[in-house]
Amino acid sequence: MTDPARVKNLQGLLKWSASQETEGSDGPVSLDPERKEFLSKVLASLEAGVIEQIQQIFQVVSLPGDNEADVSAKVEALEALSDLIEDIDNAGDFVKIGGVGICYAAIKSTHEEIQSAALTCLAAAAQNNPQVQHHLHKTDLLSRLNGILASSASVGLHARAVHALSCSIRGQPVLVQAWCDGEGPAVLNTRITSVGSPNARFMVKVSNMLASLPVDYPAIRGVLVRSGLLAAIQSFLSSEHADDAVWEHTTRAMLRAAQDTPDAVTVLKDASTVDLIRKWQASIEGRPPDDQEALVEAKRYASALLSLLSS
Repeated sequence: MTDPARVKNLQGLLKWSASQETEGSDGPVSLDPERKEFLSKVLASLEAGVIEQIQQIFQVVSLPGDNEADVSAKVEALEALSDLIEDIDNAGDFVKIGGVGICYAAIKSTHEEIQSAALTCLAAAAQNNPQVQHHLHKTDLLSRLNGILASSASVGLHARAVHALSCSIRGQPVLVQAWCDGEGPAVLNTRITSVGSPNARFMVKVSNMLASLPVDYPAIRGVLVRSGLLAAIQSFLSSEHADDAVWEHTTRAMLRAAQDTPDAVTVLKDASTVDLIRKWQASIEGRPPDDQEALVEAKRYASALLSLLSS
């Protein structure tokens, strides 16, 4: 028999979470029939420990406390949620149990640690999970991530936001197109080109995402040219912060963007990419054998891009 107290607690979680998924909502909203039906099923199919854990996360994250101990407790709760939904079978339940609303509330926190943990949860749930990806799009995750990229001063949060963005749209052409058609490319370009803004970790996340998206949505190649994103990631290669990981992922992204796209080739040629690659190749020639082995992929992408631009 289902415990009435557990039903009531979970109903409260779902109502509060649903209010957080709707920007500008001042209070709880009614549960839709799908969630009401799911409520009875989830209580019957999940172990009590799972339900109780999610309820505890809800209670901890929604508490008003703001001191060091409160922040630490909320971060630990969100990390527990992230561990729970790394299993793809739990990610769909995460959506209906109210995890998305919990995370949306957390990314509005004034504490970077809480925001970061919430973004990690959203990325973990969305990765390779179309059901979760489309739900996040429906509840306007893209605008929330754009807001973080546009207004936050934290480079660490910028990297987390790009990772969450990548996980939430990758593999779904409709969602990639939605990002392209919105403010996403312009916001990301502004963030990259802001003085003192990008660092190596952030640029690796950006380039890794941009390298993967043409596979799902080839039309993004033109978007990368028109938005200035292609030129922006290329310019970072001349930065003192462009380490080996940046070179590997950025040359891969530029190579993917330039394939079958004359305008992209023109942009990269005009930006003296050929000279930049040759200087980098010369700079790594004298490195020890162990370093050379670690550079295999970066050298391969750089050589392929050099060949494409020199033809």
